Amino acid sequence: IENAIGGPVAKPDAVVGLVRNMTSFNDDNVKLDAALKAQLHRIAETHGGKVPLHGRLFAQWLHYVFPRECPFPHKAGTAISMSPNEYGESYMASENEVESHAASRNSSFTAIHEIESEQWMSQWSEDEELQADYSLQLQAPWERSHGSTLLGASMLILLFAGAGAFTVAGKGATKSQHGASLLPKAHFV
Repeated sequence: IENAIGGPVAKPDAVVGLVRNMTSFNDDNVKLDAALKAQLHRIAETHGGKVPLHGRLFAQWLHYVFPRECPFPHKAGTAISMSPNEYGESYMASENEVESHAASRNSSFTAIHEIESEQWMSQWSEDEELQADYSLQLQAPWERSHGSTLLGASMLILLFAGAGAFTVAGKGATKSQHGASLLPKAHFV
């Protein structure tokens, strides 16, 4: 995605356009519903309108788009991996356990499908963890308007300074013989 975008951040619509043209592990077309698109736009809103491609939230979004291809990005320090041997000798299910589980799942497929649709995105977490320094590419929403605020404050200062200079000049001016106003002389040491 980063190669196609040409950088580490992207507008959400550009990401949607790229991901829509990808296929899943089974060569199925990707299904991007309104909820997934809205979630991607929320990620972008958090980061000033752009999605950081090396962030936890985007990795989480990719997990929901490609659940078999992209692992769920747990928060740092909350999950550890264990080898099967660490579970003891009964780490594998027996053939009877597999058949029993498959039979019960097949008989209750409709109920399971309803439960899964209710639990969709139930693990979503708003906690962001950026894997790179994005200080040059991203701004927080409250940091975006500093340029216009600074420009406005500068204009007000100049306006008040100019008005003050005209007021001072008007009070200390004297008239010459021809009626023109003359500023008083001042000597600064």
